[in-house]
Amino acid sequence: MAESNSQENRTIDLFGPQFLIETGSRAVGVGGQNVFNISSINDDGVRYTQSLTQTGLSKINAEGILQIESGIKNQSSEGVAFFACAHNGDMALSANKGWVRIKGRNIVLDATNKIVIKGQDIQIGNEDKHATERIIMSATEIDAGEPLRGNIADLLKTSSIYQVGMSLLGMTPYGRLAAGISKGVGFAKKFFG
Repeated sequence: MAESNSQENRTIDLFGPQFLIETGSRAVGVGGQNVFNISSINDDGVRYTQSLTQTGLSKINAEGILQIESGIKNQSSEGVAFFACAHNGDMALSANKGWVRIKGRNIVLDATNKIVIKGQDIQIGNEDKHATERIIMSATEIDAGEPLRGNIADLLKTSSIYQVGMSLLGMTPYGRLAAGISKGVGFAKKFFG
């Protein structure tokens, strides 16, 4: 069934009380006027809409859970079953009030330039310290910076405990010995790589 209202070229096709297709609407949203809008609502009032705007923005809006599946009839578990590509511009995944979770048998983060991991608290490995068997770091240069706390800071002699200890020892025989060892280790690193 097609209905037209006073807006020229606007058409609404109703398929029962819970599903419609609309084209030619003059209503303007964030992305401009809709070229088309598919909208449905279930008995609990949960809406699903899909639309294309005159500015080129395509939208899918699911008020409930949105599930996308693919590859169930693929002949092999190898290869790509789901592919998402942004030809120009960035790709953004956002969970405003939750976690972004990526799960797989193996996961590869592959960047031609740089990978940046930001966070107030970054954990590498399982919380159970014996569950992660091995961490391998392979690079021409690995720089831990100058951390202030932790066993890496103690190893690199940058921890506050080490700095205070050195200042208390001063130029005593033990202090000179520690300073000499520290300089010797630094020289050896530069000389032998």
